[in-house]
Amino acid sequence: MSFDQDAHPVMGITLASAGGRTGAATAIAAHTTNLLGLTAIGDGVELAHNTLSGFANPAIVVFTDGEETAAKYIKDLPAGLIDGRVFAIGLGTVEEVNPVALSQLVNKTGGYLLMTDALGPDDTFRLAKYFVQILAGVTNAEIVVDPDGNLPPGAQARIPFDLTEADYGADAIVLTPAPWALGFRLETPAGAMIDHHALGGVLGVHFDAAAQLAFYRLSLPAVVNGSGARQGRWHVVLDVGKKEWKKYLTWLRRQDQGPERARLGVPYSVVVHARSSLTMAAYLTQTSYLPGTLLNLRAVLTEIGLPVEHLANVRAEVKRPDGTQTVVKLAETEPGVFEGSTPAPLSGVYPVRFRATGRTLRGFPFSREQTRTGLAWRGGDGPAPGPGPHSECPCSDLLRCLLAEKGIRRWLETQHIDPRGLEECLEKALKKTE
Repeated sequence: MSFDQDAHPVMGITLASAGGRTGAATAIAAHTTNLLGLTAIGDGVELAHNTLSGFANPAIVVFTDGEETAAKYIKDLPAGLIDGRVFAIGLGTVEEVNPVALSQLVNKTGGYLLMTDALGPDDTFRLAKYFVQILAGVTNAEIVVDPDGNLPPGAQARIPFDLTEADYGADAIVLTPAPWALGFRLETPAGAMIDHHALGGVLGVHFDAAAQLAFYRLSLPAVVNGSGARQGRWHVVLDVGKKEWKKYLTWLRRQDQGPERARLGVPYSVVVHARSSLTMAAYLTQTSYLPGTLLNLRAVLTEIGLPVEHLANVRAEVKRPDGTQTVVKLAETEPGVFEGSTPAPLSGVYPVRFRATGRTLRGFPFSREQTRTGLAWRGGDGPAPGPGPHSECPCSDLLRCLLAEKGIRRWLETQHIDPRGLEECLEKALKKTE
């Protein structure tokens, strides 16, 4: 659904097995932003809800790079309309997106909001990882590990991850701008290699790759060379061959990326999901969005519905807006419940990575990870975006006056912009606030 002015469907619901993934990718690639359009998130959420009506366990993901500027606003949604989880990703800073309404929306549904903040050169995978984490949330999967790195030619990376007897499926995902440049294999706890180039004799393993990712999907136990592989320490094994490195350098030149990028090697992010009866629920709550507020952190660990009592440790790695970091060790305040807090003294976004390590009820090691974002900014406790009834944009008279000037109209025409079209957009936007 697109909501750049009024909400409208970009693509109807299509089963993944009937070309849905390809159709969605094509529709997204063909999207062109309406630069003169307004942002009506409430309209988009309502249309998404109505489109998903009749489906079991619906989930909505809202992605926006701006605050609400047009009705229907989130606060205008009918009470009780949303009957499934809503997740949201805000692309930008808190001042640009103003996430008050988004926070209020997701907090009522069991979903959560993630903010990217301003993205820099070290944030190559942040947005993609947010989507991958939300995918895990939508499909009730657990995040086992989530590391980043760069791999130079001739080197090998071995990323360990633990699967347990409580895990009945897993996805090992590699995010990279050039998946064809990386050799990507899995090593079982017994030391057997799973290579997508030679899956003969391997059962319960599927491999797939797309433009910026590749993944193995495992049904556990997987059978490799006649032996079952399930609980224990697995490894994602990555390498860069000479032929692939030359191809990567050629690709970088075509992308107009300088030699400093090549010196770092091929960037990657490994994310392992487990479909499991051992789960971690992570919560970040705050009573205020003003600088100085406390970020209240809570994680709940359960296995087959039972609390993981005195078998795990949980810490929260908090990155502040000025780049400094702190680690908060969460105390087990009751069986399987871990809590702590940290102040948010500065304006901006606070990414918080919850990390749990421990042993299952049968003694096998496990790890779980999730990211949440805390928020603070001046004016953060102000009302959610949206004009009052019968209100009008305070600059509306100025805009009308400017559009009436002959010189401005002639300049707009030289830029191939139809002044009448601008007038229609203005009047339509103002009409929606009445």
